[in-house]
Amino acid sequence: MKKAEWKTRNGQTLSATVELITKKTIWADGDEVDVKCCEIEIKYHLNEKYITSGRPIQAPEAGRKLGFSWVVGKIGMTEETYELVKSAIEKVEEAPEWQAKVEAQKEADKVDYEYAQHTARVDRMMAE
Repeated sequence: MKKAEWKTRNGQTLSATVELITKKTIWADGDEVDVKCCEIEIKYHLNEKYITSGRPIQAPEAGRKLGFSWVVGKIGMTEETYELVKSAIEKVEEAPEWQAKVEAQKEADKVDYEYAQHTARVDRMMAE
């Protein structure tokens, strides 16, 4: 788990906690079941109180007019604070579990691409 912390313009403390989740407990028709997963969870707290979660996105025009380049929900971030959060995310993404997930996804994407190519060839062949 990595944490990025900064002060808002009015002096309050904002923090982003980035964590790699490898197991979840889900509700399955009356039973609680533990399942493996590999997800990055990013939670934001204002003065230790949970506010929102998610990855930062580029700010819309209204946010940019206020000096924010990135937003998560109603939290605006300058480039400097975004770099703090981005750095925490990158450190969590270095975990072996995350790297294995990324490689597995690349392999799945490759298989999907090859299947789409094969389907296109068959469709062209059948059209002749």
